[in-house]
Amino acid sequence: MNERKRWLVWGGFVLGVVTLVGWWLQPVPGSEGVTADQPGKSSGMDTSVSLASEQGAVPVRVADLASETEPEMLLGDEDLIAALRALGSLDENTGGTVSAIERRVDELTMAVISPIGRLQRAVELLTEGRLTEDPTLTSAPERGAVRGLVLGSLLHRHGQRSKSRLRASSPENVVCLALEGAPTWTPAVRDQLLHLANACATDKGRFVTGKHIRLVVELRALHPDLRSFYSELLGFIMVDLPKVDQHLLLDILQGEQEDPLLVRLALKQLFDQGKAQLAMGLAGALLVGEDTRNRVRVAALSAVAGSAPMDLALDFVTEFGRAGDLTVSMALAHRPGGEDAVLERYSELVMAGAAGDARRLLIAGVTNPSVLLGVAQTDPAASVRSQAIMSGTGIAEVHNPEQWLDLLEQSVGVTSSDSAALPPGRAAYAGINILRQTARKSSPVFKRTVQLLEDLLDEGALGEGTAGIVRKELSAIGVPR
Repeated sequence: MNERKRWLVWGGFVLGVVTLVGWWLQPVPGSEGVTADQPGKSSGMDTSVSLASEQGAVPVRVADLASETEPEMLLGDEDLIAALRALGSLDENTGGTVSAIERRVDELTMAVISPIGRLQRAVELLTEGRLTEDPTLTSAPERGAVRGLVLGSLLHRHGQRSKSRLRASSPENVVCLALEGAPTWTPAVRDQLLHLANACATDKGRFVTGKHIRLVVELRALHPDLRSFYSELLGFIMVDLPKVDQHLLLDILQGEQEDPLLVRLALKQLFDQGKAQLAMGLAGALLVGEDTRNRVRVAALSAVAGSAPMDLALDFVTEFGRAGDLTVSMALAHRPGGEDAVLERYSELVMAGAAGDARRLLIAGVTNPSVLLGVAQTDPAASVRSQAIMSGTGIAEVHNPEQWLDLLEQSVGVTSSDSAALPPGRAAYAGINILRQTARKSSPVFKRTVQLLEDLLDEGALGEGTAGIVRKELSAIGVPR
């Protein structure tokens, strides 16, 4: 083969290869390629993509996909802090109608809580101190973080609605993160959390639930300086739950007896669960001995008075109660049918000639003015009569003030052995009760009450503190002493 023919063969071969490669690389008919960014052309959200299907290629825009599924990414910290500041400042800069405010709340809350990673980051920023501006006050971003935590937990757990932009997730890990981080927060922020946790209670509970009860107990033991904070959170949980683990209640009553709130709530839970005998035994164990702190003693008594079967409650209170335990008296008398049961037990104690302290304790919670006047006129013990007078004259509108004044006037200047005798200090306070409720200074009741108080001062039987209070009351109405 000569040289010219050889070049013609090789040239044809190369041309064929090039043609074959070009045919192989050309686009499939009907499809479009994704182009690289080029000067003068748009990119990113406006770029079109072809998705193959059996029916052929269907063009779909990335922007359309994004409108259906929110990208799982966090806001930058600065943007998130700005959203927290806006949410925390809502009550300071939002005006207009209630519906406008509600829309703004929803908008700002969503900016903080959805997706759940934003809310988690807000709690992290709060715990890291990134949101604190003044350790004595809550800053707007701190308020926003706490609002986001409380409202967001409830919304993620219970509140997703149709057409809502919220993508609900379990908030429990974020709540645990906040509970564990709370010791680093300022006292003002912790107070804000307690306020919102109470204010935002729903029929389905608060942002803390039974799932967090063990963690709160552990954190409470780990941070004794924050015992009251965690105790209040634990109280919210125990009030909301219909039934709390009995072993936990026993742990509280046997190992945490220094906390009155938990003692009261734990005993109430046991009574509500039908374990009255167990609760009575534990309450009695708390009150045996002289080393029980008074607040714990009153907490146990109040739980029994308010939740135990009435007969057991009356027996327990008359055995362990003291005359000054007013909250215990109110817990007994304010139960359904409680005042009738209290008065029946009071009558039994009078007939049995029992000591006056138990009767005084029972009468302290009674609110029927006619009953109280009868006790003030007839009970054999001066301490019980004076308690009835104090309770009767302390009612918002004193009934039959003349009859109360008759009893008080009879007590002035008599010896303690006289059947009409009353402790002078209690007579003075009852007189002040009547004086404060007298509408007209020219009325006979007003003039008699002023004279009674002056006589008590002249008698010289009042203690220095009580005498000072009486003088102040008289001076306030233009009667200098």
